[in-house]
Amino acid sequence: GRQGIEYISMAELRDEHVKPMFEVTWGPILGVYSYLLDTQDDAVIIGLCLEGLQDSVRIAAMFGISVVRDAMINTLAKFTTLDTVREMRPKNIECISVLISIALSDGDYLGDAWATVLGCISQLARLHLLSSGLQTDDAFFAEEGG
Repeated sequence: GRQGIEYISMAELRDEHVKPMFEVTWGPILGVYSYLLDTQDDAVIIGLCLEGLQDSVRIAAMFGISVVRDAMINTLAKFTTLDTVREMRPKNIECISVLISIALSDGDYLGDAWATVLGCISQLARLHLLSSGLQTDDAFFAEEGG
């Protein structure tokens, strides 16, 4: 290698190296994932972004970096489009799937991010009821005139 530069092999990489690197890079990483999820429809690109988001949530949770964990979960939830009236596309369905997968595999570490996950699951259940022709809860609690 170059003189004065020390390289660390993957086998030597330890937690003491990962956390500081992740703390420096998570913002740009999230920006790239968000941009690609917003602008791309290619299944391979979407799959790589979602895998990266899932890994980022796991890394943030593992090191107790709740701000990063929550930012990653919020971004994933945004791209489910469950809170909008926009047309749902395959990439949005994949985001829902990954969000549920994270909840199942890493639920013990989600902390405050559970509120976002449960909000998405609630919206998904609501849409399922609407599509099946059943009334949602708000139909039973609507104000009646008079």
